[in-house]
Amino acid sequence: TLPVSNIFSVTFKIIILIASLLLLFSSHNLLKERRKKSFLYFNVFLCAVLCALGLVTFNNLIYSFIAFVLFGIFSYILISYRKNDKNKQAAKYYLYCLFISSFLFLFGIIIFCFYIGNTDIIYISNELTTVSDNIYYLFSSFLIILAFIIMLGIIPFFNIYENICCLSSSGISAYLTIIPVCAYIAFLTRFFVFVSPENPLCRIIIASTMAITIFCSAFRMLKETNIKKIYVLSSIINSALLIIVLTGCSVYSISSVILGLFTYIFTMIGLWSIYIMLKTRYQFDKITDYTGIYYARPYFTSAYILCITSILGLPPTLGFISRLYALSALFKTDMPLFYFIILPVCIFSLIIFCYVYLRLIKIMFKKNNNIISINKMFIIPKITLYLCSFVILIMFIYPDKLIKIVQFIAYYI
Repeated sequence: TLPVSNIFSVTFKIIILIASLLLLFSSHNLLKERRKKSFLYFNVFLCAVLCALGLVTFNNLIYSFIAFVLFGIFSYILISYRKNDKNKQAAKYYLYCLFISSFLFLFGIIIFCFYIGNTDIIYISNELTTVSDNIYYLFSSFLIILAFIIMLGIIPFFNIYENICCLSSSGISAYLTIIPVCAYIAFLTRFFVFVSPENPLCRIIIASTMAITIFCSAFRMLKETNIKKIYVLSSIINSALLIIVLTGCSVYSISSVILGLFTYIFTMIGLWSIYIMLKTRYQFDKITDYTGIYYARPYFTSAYILCITSILGLPPTLGFISRLYALSALFKTDMPLFYFIILPVCIFSLIIFCYVYLRLIKIMFKKNNNIISINKMFIIPKITLYLCSFVILIMFIYPDKLIKIVQFIAYYI
């Protein structure tokens, strides 16, 4: 089976490469701290990115499984890069998740192989009319989707992914909340379109699970004061929202996911850039540590607030356009009534989500006598933050062409 090479796969490759480059810029302090082993870090990071690209490219489930496992192994090495107790514990948890997910993925492939006779996604798609009502087809599809959901940490009452990210260093946490999200959702997009469009039960189960996850994650955020945990939960909520939209299996749904991922990488990298700077310089971890930061660094904080506004899906940011487009895409599917039922749960959860971040913005404007200085050693993360905030703002001003581009890409999946 030849790898997929079309505008859809190329787009996701570009998204992953952009995210990887910006991540290296934003987390350069990790490399400076362990300069002697920076060559190892770059090698492992590059291998992980290549496996992520392979996951997007391969059209056969067996090849995708190999890329999935290798990507997980290289991510495991990155998590344990610093060799301290917390990183070792995070790496151990990650290995458990990888083992369970790999088993589910492989089991799903075996069922496809035995009952359909092929593991090529296009071949399976062509056989949908004869196998869509088969219980084995439903079960194998669900197992493969579940494998990716576990690795994304978007299962209700399942907080091991949150623990992995929080125990990891800030640069690795940023990596875990961005690169795997891009790679896994890229695979799930193709999988849903070619394998699951004739399987409404699977789509309903997955979308309902995502809605429950959003609700649970939002309530965990409500009393959370640790910035890193808030970012990780934000990643889980946004990933779950993208998968809900993805289950629509329409051109509008796919284009909305592409736009959502494009928005997501710039927004999250902007948020992580400022966290890495303040964590490295001041060991800031709590919301209260950001008290009065606006009066010390107004331009810096304004860029940060713009990224927060984007993750909340509020104007004037690309996040608002992305969230609005996703909402309209849900009602252009073949199951609009179902999405209308789960929509109130998502909206209520997003209100809680907004409250947490608005509380952080309020704290930034409180008076504080402590002077916060961001010196020249952070010039690269600062440039990254300003670049991300500029993209988020400028795309809000000119969204028409971007929406036309993502629709064109989705149409030629």
